[in-house]
Amino acid sequence: LFNYFRDIEANLGPTVHSSDIQIGHQWKTYLYPLNNSYHLDPMKKLLQHGACYFRACNETEIRVSYECLEYHAEVPVLRKLMDSLYFVFDPTDADLFLVPALGSTICSFSGCRPRCNCAKELMYSNLKDQLTMLSTGKPHLFLSSHDSILAPRLFLEAQRLNNARVVDYGPSIETGYGKTIVPSLDPLVDRQSYHWTGGLPLEERDIFALANFGPRYPQRLAVYQEIQSYNGTKNILFTGAHRPCNSSKGEAGKIGDKKNTCRPFSPGIHRRALFVFCLPGDCAYQKRIFDTWASVAIPVVVPFDCKEGKTHFRLCTAPGFPRPWHPSLVTKTYPHIPGLDYSDIIIEVPPEVVKSNGTIKFLEEIPENKILRMLQKIERVRHHFVYDLKGSAPDAFTSLLLNLAAWVEQ
Repeated sequence: LFNYFRDIEANLGPTVHSSDIQIGHQWKTYLYPLNNSYHLDPMKKLLQHGACYFRACNETEIRVSYECLEYHAEVPVLRKLMDSLYFVFDPTDADLFLVPALGSTICSFSGCRPRCNCAKELMYSNLKDQLTMLSTGKPHLFLSSHDSILAPRLFLEAQRLNNARVVDYGPSIETGYGKTIVPSLDPLVDRQSYHWTGGLPLEERDIFALANFGPRYPQRLAVYQEIQSYNGTKNILFTGAHRPCNSSKGEAGKIGDKKNTCRPFSPGIHRRALFVFCLPGDCAYQKRIFDTWASVAIPVVVPFDCKEGKTHFRLCTAPGFPRPWHPSLVTKTYPHIPGLDYSDIIIEVPPEVVKSNGTIKFLEEIPENKILRMLQKIERVRHHFVYDLKGSAPDAFTSLLLNLAAWVEQ
């Protein structure tokens, strides 16, 4: 694994910023010597779908591999960990134990990403037997870049231990914002730090509100129907859910579309929008909200009150998925970024407003000075939601490392 990433670096250059190395060398890490079926084999399979896991890509490349990209941030995270941590080969010297099992990637290729039931032996009994230091109380780090609800059983069990963390998309088991929640992978070259030229001025944005979701569930259906009947002056664009296409032709999604309908999309379209609807779907995690922040646009969400607190998910309880992960409170759903109050970079539309078809009117009445303040704030923090694949600046991985340092050294 060390040699593989060394060869990658020789071809593509470094992937971490100098500050990442300084942080990662504050403690000693032991890499569990798992065989290739846990890391190299699934990684090589993944790379057959494109190279956007190790380098930035243009829109055409991302269109082809979009569905593969969403759940595999663990691949560049593993590479960045390998490039930034200080490794030791004697486990008794280690402060942190890294488990290089690609939880989401392995399960995807087994055809059963949710809970990985098709690869139970590999991802449960066989893996558990190899984690010989887990019972010592030393910190252990697992990688599983999808919603926690879909994590392999062993990873869910590990999170209940005080000495284990799983790098995933949330909701977190931790108190407060998730220290190991990370954003999904966004390798679009235009949003990489070394290429980023800033969010567009208001007068250059031709989309007032973008709706790129599948029209299902009450809040999404209500907004979809409101868009269809809207006759105002703003450009409200409904594109439907993203589905990769091999050509540039196709129609925007409509209710009743078959699941395999080809819907072309532009990964960079969020930058042209002022608002992007990020309404609750299947899980608390949504890739579109991270793409929106990375593009310096404003996510629009619907808050719900659970007895434990506020959530942006549509349910306070998720069938078959127990506490402490649910309810998916706001404080368990987004990455921990010191000093960031998420209410400063998000618009919450009350559920009663959505139900009464008043969402667009609600957005139209937001003062311009408030919009400008939010966009300026998002511009300042956007790098926390992007993986810089050339290591040219601090990024989402840097935030993860800082949170790891606080955990390992406590």
